[in-house]
Amino acid sequence: AAGDADGTAGADIGTQRRLSSPPLRRMLYKYRSPTEKMLVEVGKFLDGAVPRMPNRYKTPALLTAPCPPRYAVLDRHAQHTSICPDSQSLIARLKAIRVVAWSTALIAVGRAISCGNLELKRLFATVLVLGAGGWVAHALSSQFSFCYTEAKRDTDMRKIPNVFADKCLS
Repeated sequence: AAGDADGTAGADIGTQRRLSSPPLRRMLYKYRSPTEKMLVEVGKFLDGAVPRMPNRYKTPALLTAPCPPRYAVLDRHAQHTSICPDSQSLIARLKAIRVVAWSTALIAVGRAISCGNLELKRLFATVLVLGAGGWVAHALSSQFSFCYTEAKRDTDMRKIPNVFADKCLS
């Protein structure tokens, strides 16, 4: 009765559950490297804290449900841009800057050719500056959507060695 009054009855049940069997997270997840000591400590904390959460184990099937695909989880447009007016405004302005810069560069080239006034140094500098400005605006606006494709991920994964240094040290 005293445990119910101060709210520790739920903690006792969580402690009993934790001591009786290892947490589901620990059974499902293995660390790739023994040097992940901070993650191990965080895991120990979660193993102690999560069982005390109310209704945590009401539907344990959710813990083993398949994860959504990477593009759904990492899609910046769906997660942020589509609901943030400031980001939408920035993207619209960046697209306008890109269109203006690239079209002005094309107009400058067309005008130089049509007038026969080919000052190549000035024309080259103008086109280079306007093209670079348009490219920067395009690169910034593309950061507001999913940009880490499977091909880029696979390329990055091939750069990671299969043998960890700590395996060699043991």
